[in-house]
Amino acid sequence: MNSVEPVPSLNQKINDLFSTRLLLRFCMELQTDVQERQNLFSHLTKLQRSIYDLDTYGEQTWNLDKTHLSILWNDINASLSAFGFDKNIMRQLLSDIHSFQEIEEQLRLGNLPTKNPIEMFYHFKTCDVRMSRQILVAHSKKINSPPILYLWNLFDLASEVLDDLLDIDEDITTFNGNRYLLSSISQSTDSTNKEYLSFLKELGKQATLAGNARMATIILSKIDESILLLKKVDRQLIKYEFTVLPVI
Repeated sequence: MNSVEPVPSLNQKINDLFSTRLLLRFCMELQTDVQERQNLFSHLTKLQRSIYDLDTYGEQTWNLDKTHLSILWNDINASLSAFGFDKNIMRQLLSDIHSFQEIEEQLRLGNLPTKNPIEMFYHFKTCDVRMSRQILVAHSKKINSPPILYLWNLFDLASEVLDDLLDIDEDITTFNGNRYLLSSISQSTDSTNKEYLSFLKELGKQATLAGNARMATIILSKIDESILLLKKVDRQLIKYEFTVLPVI
């Protein structure tokens, strides 16, 4: 990775997220009709854009302004309200996004994400995609959502780990909660790799035991991709001196 990849546009970033997380496939499996699917994805795109606006602000700003954060959260709430949920449901759907924001804010107080167990951290980091799936399920004609969401959650966890590994060059220049990167800086790449390998293998075990061979294949493919990248990423980290983050 000798060259720096161009920064994707926000629309491209959203399209990539929906594509790599197979959200359209997920939605089709829920038996939504074509028109409703188009409407749902139009609203989901607006919602994801407002979430990315919050994410971008945090990545680019060390001293966060509460007034500006409030404006960003108002946009998120407005985007979510388009789905017709009552305030209590909206609060539940957004709770994990609030929790992940708190984790990233703690970085500014010297509390690294590594203080959170890896399972907990990636549960919160997949908050936006999990919320999208919950919204799609709420508008679906199927009733067996718990097993569907469980299996896709395993897929999202493995995907989020892969994203952290792929995004090192980008995240090294921002105030970003890339747990793999921060663990490698504060501890060592060897110990970090062991922790991540154990986590990925546990996800694979859960996927295999779930009894859905088709979904297990999808999940295990994502896990294998992450494990392969783990073996390469330590060489990628050698070129950095890790002096870009503020002293905390």
